Amino acid sequence: MLKTTWNDVSAKNVEQKDFIATLFDRKHGKSTIKIVCPFCDTKFFAYIWSLAGIGKRCPDCGAMFGSGGVAYKRRDLNERQSMENRGEANSYDV
Repeated sequence: MLKTTWNDVSAKNVEQKDFIATLFDRKHGKSTIKIVCPFCDTKFFAYIWSLAGIGKRCPDCGAMFGSGGVAYKRRDLNERQSMENRGEANSYDV
């Protein structure tokens, strides 16, 4: 598994998908949310403040989650080369 980094996002070497997050707990400033990864369907928990900071990573597939409700997963080398050969643009514009 290749872990996705914010450098991959900046270089547009990622696929992006919206993700679902639901508020789970609000105890004493430790508000947590439950996140469902749109790439591998893994469910995990994160503090809201950490998601808003540097983001969180899926423990199974390595996708990155930001505070805007969008998850990013690094494209594998074969997929990137195939897109370049076909002259296709990236899946999104930053």
